[in-house]
Parts: sequence; C-alpha cells; structure tokens
Amino acid sequence: MSREEALRLNRRKLRRALLALALLIAVATAATLIMNQAGDLTVTEYSVGEGNVVIRVTQLSDTHFTSWSERVARLAKLVANTHPDVLVMTGDAVSNAEGLATLRKFLALVREGLPNTPIYAVPGNWERGLGLTNKEAKILNEYGGTMLINQYVTLRIKGVKVVIAGLDDMIYGHPEASMVKSLPGADAYILLAHEPQLALNAAKEGFKGLALAGHCHGGQVKILGYPLFLPQGCPRGMFEGMHKVGNTTVVISRGIGTVILPLRIGSEPEVVVVNLRVGG
Repeated sequence: MSREEALRLNRRKLRRALLALALLIAVATAATLIMNQAGDLTVTEYSVGEGNVVIRVTQLSDTHFTSWSERVARLAKLVANTHPDVLVMTGDAVSNAEGLATLRKFLALVREGLPNTPIYAVPGNWERGLGLTNKEAKILNEYGGTMLINQYVTLRIKGVKVVIAGLDDMIYGHPEASMVKSLPGADAYILLAHEPQLALNAAKEGFKGLALAGHCHGGQVKILGYPLFLPQGCPRGMFEGMHKVGNTTVVISRGIGTVILPLRIGSEPEVVVVNLRVGG
C-alpha cells in the first residue's frame, strides 16, 4: 500500500470514528433529556376569569402510581406547596393494584401539608378498566376526599359559592354529560373529566365554567411538536394546555406518569394550578 493510499484509509477511519462519537454523544444527550422529561416535576399556572376573588385550584392528573418512590414523595410536597383552595384529581391515579398503596401513602403526605383542603376526584380509564374505582374511592374517603361519578358538590370558598361536578370515564364508564343542565345556581362552576372529549360534550350540553381534564399525557412522545399517538378521547388539537370552547374554558393537563413506554419526549410532566377569578 502506497503512502497516499494509507493516508486516505486513515482519513476514512478517522471520519468513521468521529461520526460514531457524534452519534454516541447524540444518543447519550437524547437519553438524558428523555429521562429528565419523564422524571422532572413542573408547575404550570393559568388564570381564568376576571373577578376579584381568586380561587386557587390545583389539578393532579394521570399519576399512574405503581410502587412507591422518592419521586412520589417529591410530588406530594410539590402539590402541598402550591397552597390550593381545592385539590382535584382527574383520573388514572394508579396503573395497577400495587399503586393503591402508593396512593394511600401519597395522600397521607399531602394531608400533612394540606390538612383541611377539599379533595375531589374522578375515575380514569385505568381505574375503570382494572376494576379499582371503588377501592380508590375508599382510599380517597379515608383522607377526606370524594370521588365524583356523575355527581356534584356545592361548597363555599372565600365566600364564593362553587359547584364542582365530576363525570365518569368515557371508555369503560358511563358518563352523563347532560347532568350539567341540572346543576344549581352558583358563582363558579368547575367540571372534572378524565378525557377532554367529555369536556367538549359537556360544553355542548350548555356547561359554562372551568373544565379540567387529562388523559392525553400531552402526547407523551412528540416529534417536532406533534404526538406520535393520541388515545381515544383526545380530540385533534386538544391534548394539552388551555382552550376556549364556547362558554367553557378547558384546561388539559399533561399529567405526571407514563404508560406503555417509561419516557416522555417534548411533554414534560406537570402539576396544573388554575387561578379562577370570581365575583365583582
């Protein structure tokens, strides 16, 4: 082999080595970002309405609890530190029966920081599909929480009359969106629904107020901002964020957990806080 041929060969080997190194760095960076997005916990705040009284609503969705972890403990502390007037959970709290024990421990920690805050929840497709809804409702009740399944409650927060209604899951349950027609008079209305489609259904039935949903995980894995897959119940273009539908403001949480793949890309987990402004 001539000296010139040897130099060309060495250059090709160097280019291949540099390319392999660049690919390795890219994969390592992507893996780090993916793991961070699945593990990081953020708070996203919205302001709705124009009144002088601010009702702070913290929404927790799609936690998909399984076994206990320090991340769950951090989540409980984060939720307590949002200092809500009411805490709501919009479905898919657990991914299996083991997650019920984690939910119980989580609620115990939350109650340490929020001893008197009202807690309301609705079931998601995972609770319904696994037949764990009643057990989850019992655990909620142990810590002063209430599962709302096509039901509503009326309470006063900062002197304001608030109605909080909850719909059953649309995939394995029997939601009754028409119930919004019979809600009593109030200063503010909050609707809890697992799937965003239920919020749209309620809006068509005449619901006027704030609707909170989850289910879509913000797409969980997005490429250039577009989800690779959206489950049933996630309307096109409505898988995260705040949307105005007639007289209804719909806020869709990206949630906390994951399903199928233990990763998130372009869809950071979040706790949502809505500052609902009511009154004159």
